[in-house]
Amino acid sequence: TLMGSPTAYFIYITGVLAAGSKVRIEGGSYIFTNFMGLADVTILAASAIEIVSGVYTAIPAASGPTTTTLINIDYAAIHFLLSGGSKIFVSDVSIIHDSFATPTEQVTSRVLYSLFSEITVTGGSSLSIEDVDVVYNNMTVMGLNGYLASMGVSMVVSGSSVFKVTQLNVTINNVNTQAIGGWSTLSAATTTITGSSAVNLHDVNVTVNNLQSTVGLHSFYTMEFGTGNALTISNGGAVFVSQVNLAMMSSSFTGDLSIGTIYSSTQDIILSDSSTLRISKNINTLYDITSNALDWYGICTLSKPITMSTGSTLLIDNNRMEITKGTIMSSPLEHSLLYASSTDISLLGPSCELNMTNNELITTNVTAPSVLRMFMGLRNGDVDVLDSSSIIIANNSGSMLHVTTTTGTLISEILL
Repeated sequence: TLMGSPTAYFIYITGVLAAGSKVRIEGGSYIFTNFMGLADVTILAASAIEIVSGVYTAIPAASGPTTTTLINIDYAAIHFLLSGGSKIFVSDVSIIHDSFATPTEQVTSRVLYSLFSEITVTGGSSLSIEDVDVVYNNMTVMGLNGYLASMGVSMVVSGSSVFKVTQLNVTINNVNTQAIGGWSTLSAATTTITGSSAVNLHDVNVTVNNLQSTVGLHSFYTMEFGTGNALTISNGGAVFVSQVNLAMMSSSFTGDLSIGTIYSSTQDIILSDSSTLRISKNINTLYDITSNALDWYGICTLSKPITMSTGSTLLIDNNRMEITKGTIMSSPLEHSLLYASSTDISLLGPSCELNMTNNELITTNVTAPSVLRMFMGLRNGDVDVLDSSSIIIANNSGSMLHVTTTTGTLISEILL
């Protein structure tokens, strides 16, 4: 147990953390917890790593980029394993970036980061991150890249285990940036949730005020699957994304702005054996936004196939998307609850269900070359609904007021 307010904790764990062991870090002003080794790292039954009650202030590097990482699983570790009811627990932690003036350097921050390792949470184990504040305030930087969790190889959650994020608050205020950047709550490569296990993202608030970008794409995602083979949810596994609120205001982007609750650009999504993907009670709100382009503004956006079988369910319910006072300069404004681009949606059955109910789309005081708004949008792909499966689109609502299109194309559809 380490307590107090030292300048830094550097903790290196290699090999095996034996059964019943505990590492607890309480308080402190900066921390870099590094699980490292050229061999596997294994945390055995009933062990725990706890990081609690810390306020960690990022300090600009004297030269080069500034990177802040709370838990770093790296150094070419082959496999990082949580087993037998063990846990990693992060709670009541703040990471503060304030008054940075590094206009030629990148700023990157992560609570949990793994570039090279395979991460497995199994046997009733848990990886929990809760009550975390991340603040970026009064900054001029080359690029701002923030992640709650970024995993570059693979993650497996199995055997009634849990990966949970809750009570996360991210604030970006008065930031000028000159390169690509943004925020992802979970950025994952190949991901498998199986055996009655769950990934749960709940009560997440991302607030962006006066973010000014001069070049490049800025993206804000809750769950992003940008590399790897597939997101697979099987054998009663579940992914829940609920009460995630993104509020962006008084911001401008000379480049492009990309927003999504779930965005899969390179990975298939596969649900089987009574598994569930539920996206519920999330709110995306944009106010007074100027951007060269606004892409993928949706609750669930797919560029690769989604396949459902054996009683699986995709439920998109009680979400709200609102853009008020927006100017999009050069490309169509397309926003939708579920959007599939050049890919297939397959409900193979038996008794699979895609359910979209009680959602709301609001578009007010917007100028764009064209506006295409869909509750469910399908482009250049096939939809198969087989063996007593169903697609339900019901009790959704929306409004469109004071919308100006410079090319005259204005489309609003339930299914397109």
